[in-house]
Amino acid sequence: MPTDIEWFGCSTYRLTIGDMTVFLDAYLDRPDTAPDVGLRTSEITVCDFILIGHSHWDHLWGAETILRNTNARIIGSYETARVMIEEEGISEDRVLPVSGGEEVRLNDEVSVEVFPSLHSCIWAPTTGGLGNMSDVCSGDLGVFHQDRLELLSQRLRRRELGGTVSSAMPWDRQTPRGDGGALCYLIKTPEGNIFYKDTMGHYSSILEGITPDVALLAAAGRGNIDGEPIQGSGIDFLLKELTALDPSELILGHYDDFSGSGLPALEDLSPVHGALRQSESKVYLHELEFNEKLSLFSSEYQT
Repeated sequence: MPTDIEWFGCSTYRLTIGDMTVFLDAYLDRPDTAPDVGLRTSEITVCDFILIGHSHWDHLWGAETILRNTNARIIGSYETARVMIEEEGISEDRVLPVSGGEEVRLNDEVSVEVFPSLHSCIWAPTTGGLGNMSDVCSGDLGVFHQDRLELLSQRLRRRELGGTVSSAMPWDRQTPRGDGGALCYLIKTPEGNIFYKDTMGHYSSILEGITPDVALLAAAGRGNIDGEPIQGSGIDFLLKELTALDPSELILGHYDDFSGSGLPALEDLSPVHGALRQSESKVYLHELEFNEKLSLFSSEYQT
């Protein structure tokens, strides 16, 4: 069963598994200031499932259009379900809420296992932009939740005053419940397993129990391990993920200028390549352009 993947910026991917089409996140319709990814939600007429990692606008926005244009079903958190049903008018029978621990049948040969996850620490200070992957950060441990919310509010206000928030983005559509509870997914196919996580956070005990062939990981922000911000850089966080998962193939997302702010987390992947060489990791890092199709599970990349 051939499995192809395409990246459309941020953490949005299209998987074609045999004759089934699965979108991972749905953020395709960007402001004019952001690079064009080569596809709009209005152009999508074929989709069977949408998996949503969390409910922020740069992951969930666009799913409602795909659902209206196709017969797809959406899988995501209970907040994702609420937004789709109550705010977008999507029929409940096409929305499958999950919270982690479920295994969902996609067809007779493919299923997806759902795990609870964590969002990156967007409340915690970083030394540049939205959190360049090479920035080394320390401290900010043991901060109470109420104080984290206030720090996040202050950061957003500073970004607005500094002009780094694009007026074309749907900030008013941000769910009042934040990320809605982040999730990660293990997609099981006859050829191999694909792990998908759309933000830099996780529970270490969960990650250590997952052994995918291919990992799709986010690369932006301050990493969150078991509820606390990483003491180090985003690349340090990525190396910890790879040690736990030990995949043969790696695809990174979320590092591009997805909001049109002019502040990508990475200009290119050369710092990641350098870190992988120094770590002697055997994972193969694919560099995808927007709308480029890649066939997964090639024996060329298996270790």
